[in-house]
Amino acid sequence: MDLFVHTGSENKMSLALEMFVLYARASQRNIVQLNALSNSALQQLKLESVPVLLKTVVEVIDGKEVHSQQSTSNPYTIMLDIARACYLEDVLFGKKDSQTRLEILSFVEKAERLSPVELTELVNTHIGQTRLFLNGLSITAADIVVFAYIAKYFSALADHEKIGLPHAFRWIDHVQHLPGMLEQVHAKQLFTSFPDENAEGPSKA
Repeated sequence: MDLFVHTGSENKMSLALEMFVLYARASQRNIVQLNALSNSALQQLKLESVPVLLKTVVEVIDGKEVHSQQSTSNPYTIMLDIARACYLEDVLFGKKDSQTRLEILSFVEKAERLSPVELTELVNTHIGQTRLFLNGLSITAADIVVFAYIAKYFSALADHEKIGLPHAFRWIDHVQHLPGMLEQVHAKQLFTSFPDENAEGPSKA
């Protein structure tokens, strides 16, 4: 499989899928060829939009193997195909036909639709005082995608603003320290530092 993404940090879904591939170790295991391309490279390859996944499908027709290439640009489908190829489908998406999959899809769609401010507030409310992850008891595709969308925004917040979103900060700090995520977060300069609990907000004077 070949995954084409944009090198620009502003393309958050490209960033999310790149982080997903690396977390699943799909590129390290030669399951997915990760291609991070610039605007000029995209034009040369005549790719109208990214991310896009290209994969070869083998069918048997009249006793003969027929190879064809399929492409998909749906982020949820791309991640599901990759997870399935890595034998991590149930781990990163939950059981087939489960409520978990619907919830993950919902978070992926909200990540694309909401602003970083709105998405962060949603995470802060959803996580509350008891949850460690957005869905279930372990990291899923939802955590990776939402993290990619808000990490840069959250890391740039002032200390008093981070403290004002305690549940979102706890979730971000937990996800960014997970094996397979920490290295990426540092490499992409997305790490959120621990806020000074004595930090004060802006003066009202």
